[in-house]
Amino acid sequence: MKNERSFHAAVATVVVFLVLLVYAIVELLAIQKDLNASLGERNLWAVTQAEREFYKLLASPSLAQSGEDRARRFADQFEILVSRIALLSDGPHGRFLASIGQSETLEAINGIVADWDRTRPADREWPGNFPDGDDSVLRVSAALRSLSNETMVVERRMRAERQDKHRAAMQLLLVAISGALGAGLVMAAQLVRNARLTDAARAELQRHQATLEDTIQQRTRELREALSFERRAKDVYRSFGMMVSHQFRTPVSVIHMIAQRQLRMRSPSHPDVVRKKFQSISNAAERLDKLVNGVLASDGLGDGDPVLLYKKIDLNELVRSALDQTRKASPGLRYESRMTKDPLMIDADPVLIEQVFLNLLENAVKYSEMGTPIHVTTIGSAGSAECIIQDHGIGIPGLAQDAIFEKYYRAPNAQVHEGLGIGLSLSREIVALHAGAIRFSSTEGRGTAFSVMLPLSKAQALGSHS
Repeated sequence: MKNERSFHAAVATVVVFLVLLVYAIVELLAIQKDLNASLGERNLWAVTQAEREFYKLLASPSLAQSGEDRARRFADQFEILVSRIALLSDGPHGRFLASIGQSETLEAINGIVADWDRTRPADREWPGNFPDGDDSVLRVSAALRSLSNETMVVERRMRAERQDKHRAAMQLLLVAISGALGAGLVMAAQLVRNARLTDAARAELQRHQATLEDTIQQRTRELREALSFERRAKDVYRSFGMMVSHQFRTPVSVIHMIAQRQLRMRSPSHPDVVRKKFQSISNAAERLDKLVNGVLASDGLGDGDPVLLYKKIDLNELVRSALDQTRKASPGLRYESRMTKDPLMIDADPVLIEQVFLNLLENAVKYSEMGTPIHVTTIGSAGSAECIIQDHGIGIPGLAQDAIFEKYYRAPNAQVHEGLGIGLSLSREIVALHAGAIRFSSTEGRGTAFSVMLPLSKAQALGSHS
């Protein structure tokens, strides 16, 4: 909208400038034409010259000494008078005199002069008075004086009118020239402003192009680095999966096979105690097999839609099972649990969710000193179930907390302990697949608390909300 108004203002300025310029040129041409067409003092000059030559003719006989000189001088002066009167009768002077109503006076002068020319003796002047016994001299003198006076009056009036007209025209011309000059200054200002705006826009465009090119190059480098990192991560994860499959699946299968064989034996040489031990071996092997399968299945947790075995199960039951296994594996620590009396029913894959609690408890045990307590708490709220596992161990350094959930990442103070750095990453993916969230708070040297929140089953969520 602003650009459109600027365009219209520029067009209006150009139009005003052109109109005023054309008007000024037309006025100048009109004044020039009027000056060229004006006869000015030439009419008065022609009349006064005729009157002057007439008086010189009257005085010519008395100015010469001899008769021949008088006759020759008179003849020459008479011819000059005739030519002056002829000049008044023809051309623009005649038209001017006719326009002021002096045609009859001029015709009378021409008639008298023609009579003088016919009656003039050849090669000499009139004897005595000029011409003898005729009042034509007085009439010619009066007529010439009348022409001179009338011409002078008319020309003065015309000169005054012309001056008034020229003065008014000059005033209008000055206004037009001033307006054209003002319009020209406005046009120049607009041109300068547009030139500056164009230069500024060009410079801004160049800066934007340079910034855009830098941004594109930076994003390209970041994308290449991200793709390279992703490829390396996938390669490492696949290698890890192959390692787990080769190193763990085979011995687990052997243990399970031997335990099953011993359980099928009915030999009385095996007492009940030995049979119970083999039963424990078989149960542990089955459980370990499930856990290994769960870990291997996590290789596809971030890709596509993995198949989860959802069941309606009490969160407290999964937490108790994980806590019991941790107690048996690490009896040297104190475990303090506080769980809700009412069940916290969730829709989840029991093996994967139990693995999350096992991972968190294993970390709590690994990074705590012997004799320090580990607190396990479950909480039920509107629509969600929460489990909090808190230890008083070495904690997580502040600089490492942003990367703690990355695969294979281990904090600097955790390097002295065994581990692969996949437990927390796997736990976060499992919880995310169950539409939950995992958070933590930690202070280095004082301990860490992890919180796992999962949505309650629809039926219990509605009941707790009501």
